[in-house]
Amino acid sequence: MDLFNCQSGEFPIRYLGVPASPSRLHIKDWTPLQEKNEKKLSTWRGSSLSIARRTTMINFSLTSTFIYHMSMYLLPKTVIEILDRQRRSFLWQGGGHKKNII
Repeated sequence: MDLFNCQSGEFPIRYLGVPASPSRLHIKDWTPLQEKNEKKLSTWRGSSLSIARRTTMINFSLTSTFIYHMSMYLLPKTVIEILDRQRRSFLWQGGGHKKNII
């Protein structure tokens, strides 16, 4: 690598914010996306917003991120379920931790 004056790395690498790999990406490779969404949701004050405003925030911020990643890769089904669960809980609970009434 001295010839090209660059450092070597391991896959998956990040290119434009998306993990890139010559092989199929695993569920563990998508945890930074899940953590990024959790971080966004934790800073938002959803309990003080109406459902319409929460929906707008979800659509413009979180959903656009998913679409960007899905334009390059098919996300695993479990990752999609986790991301949907995050959005759903923010929409209905407003970011708080309310108990579900059965």
